[in-house]
Amino acid sequence: MGRAHVVARTVYAAAKLGLADQLASGPKSAAQLAGLLHVHARSLHRLTRALASLGILTERAEQRFALSALGDALKTGALLRRSSVSGETTLIGESATGAGLSGLYASASAIRGHFASCRGSARVSSF
Repeated sequence: MGRAHVVARTVYAAAKLGLADQLASGPKSAAQLAGLLHVHARSLHRLTRALASLGILTERAEQRFALSALGDALKTGALLRRSSVSGETTLIGESATGAGLSGLYASASAIRGHFASCRGSARVSSF
């Protein structure tokens, strides 16, 4: 229970990025997903591995990730009590107080310039 906020912020990052929608057409590597989502590939790979450990994604051969049955619920338009889990998750995640993990989404979307603000550095040259 002490780490439930980590799980919540991890799922929030996946929902905010729209990972489930990108994986709906089939398995993809973190590098492929990073290109589609315009995010940092290595950070996204860490996120997808975490999601696989939670049973939201499955990791296949050649480090390709696919949606599990649980992950299907994160797709836009998936019904759960008249709304998608993705919509509810992003709403809850944006209002949650997870200051220590609030940079998880920003870290994966480092290419958008958020990573520097999470780390407190003025600029990020490389990972």
